[in-house]
Order: sequence, then C-alpha cells, then structure tokens
Amino acid sequence: KFLLELVGKSVKEVRSIAASVNALSLARQLERLEYSSTQMTRFNLMGLKTLLNSPLFFDILEGKVLERFKKGLHFIEPDCMLVIRPIEFQNERMQLLCVGKLECDYEGFFQTISKEE
Repeated sequence: KFLLELVGKSVKEVRSIAASVNALSLARQLERLEYSSTQMTRFNLMGLKTLLNSPLFFDILEGKVLERFKKGLHFIEPDCMLVIRPIEFQNERMQLLCVGKLECDYEGFFQTISKEE
C-alpha cells in the first residue's frame, strides 16, 4: 500500500521520502538517477542543434555513420566533433556515438556515462 502512494511522484519527491524513512541506499540511488538524468538532458539539448545542422544527420539516424567512421575522435566540421567508442551496457557490447561542439566541456558527460556502464 505504501508503494502505491509513490506512483506519479517525481524522483526528487520519492528520494525525499526515502531519506525521511531512513531508506538511505534507495535515496542515494535515486540521487544518482536524478543527477544522471539532468546531465544527460543538458548535454542532449546542447548537441541537438549541432546534430540537426550536421551534414551527417541522416547517416547518424540510419546508423551508417558507424560504418563510415572507426572508433575515436573525428572532426566533422571546423567547430564540431564526433566521438565513437565501444562501451558495455547491461552486459552487452555496443558503440557509443557522441556529436557536439568543440568548445563544450564533455568531461561531466563522460564521467556520468562511465558510472552507468
């Protein structure tokens, strides 16, 4: 019955409730989820304009960009980069593709996703 009261609440609200009932492990996990979601949203929005304006847009959508480029850092425009790197996520090997402006600091983004791996 208690869990039904949590349905529809935000992650922040559930985290607060978890902390108040001393479910600290749950509260910490929810805090990580909340931070991770915020970081991902921030970087996704920053990269969206770059992605939409890229001449590689349709190749990216169709997955062909992974066939055209090897893993590593690629400069696709004077102020734009593309990074392809292998990752393991949920016990599966896959390729991570990141596109963005050179002047942005992606350290926080890569730290966040490395924790998620």
